[in-house]
Parts: sequence; C-alpha cells; structure tokens
Amino acid sequence: MEINKRKVKNILVYDLIDTIDLYSAGELKENIYSEIEKGHYELVINLEKVNYIDSSGIGVLLSCLSKTKQKRGNLKLANLQPNVYNVIKISKFDRIFEIYDNVDKAIDSFSNQKPFVI
Repeated sequence: MEINKRKVKNILVYDLIDTIDLYSAGELKENIYSEIEKGHYELVINLEKVNYIDSSGIGVLLSCLSKTKQKRGNLKLANLQPNVYNVIKISKFDRIFEIYDNVDKAIDSFSNQKPFVI
C-alpha cells in the first residue's frame, strides 16, 4: 500500500493506493496515530485507489476513528470503490463512519459540524 498525505483547509487527507490488509494495516495505523499525536484530529481517508480492504484494515480505520473522537476530532471516508463499500456495508460499519462521494464533500462537512459542548 502506498500512503500519501496532503493538507486541505487544515484537514489532513490521506490518499491511499492499493490494498489495506493484514500486511499493510499496521503501517497505516502507525502513520495515522503519529499524525494524531502531532495534533491532526480532522482526517479524510481517500479510498479512491484502494481496491481491497479486509477486517484488519477496517479495524485500523475504526481504531483511528476512535482516537480522533477522543481528541474531539473526526475521521471520514471518501471515494469508496464498490467492493470496498460493500465490505464496510455488510459489516454495518457504514453506520459508524461518515462516508462521502468525494474528498471535497468530506472536507466541507467539517465546517458544517456542530461544536462540541460540555
């Protein structure tokens, strides 16, 4: 798997290429956790060029989502290929993740979020 990062409107966008599986999930988790520790709490994962994801890949995304939420941030998914979307939908994680048709919509959704109130 290839991991590319870019910043758009203070949102960190991950452009992933190839597969997210048992062999690549650990690297992705370490990379995202490192960015969260640096203070990047609003993330978009662009899955446009990801053709396969297994349970370990979904587990990493869930773990990273939880970590961003602990920091009052969020992790959103964009551009899911049909087979990747089907895996997420069958496992009912489409109820947990915010999923967008494209990166721009995912980025814009951060500005539409209600502020966290204690």
